Amino acid sequence: METFIILILFFCVFAFDLLPLIKNKEKKVYWIYMVLFFASFCVLILYTYHVDVPSPSPVIKQMILKMFPKLK
Repeated sequence: METFIILILFFCVFAFDLLPLIKNKEKKVYWIYMVLFFASFCVLILYTYHVDVPSPSPVIKQMILKMFPKLK
């Protein structure tokens, strides 16, 4: 049931958000949006099947601390 709800919601987002990008021919924005859209879709589908997806938080924290070492 959760998977069906996610499919319906992602289809609605695709219809109302992505189709105008295609009509306006904004190719860069479209490809960035599609990559993020597909990644979030995959993670949510895995979540509905109770697959443990590792958190990106430690990697993001390390990157920020390397960029701004005074934050420690």
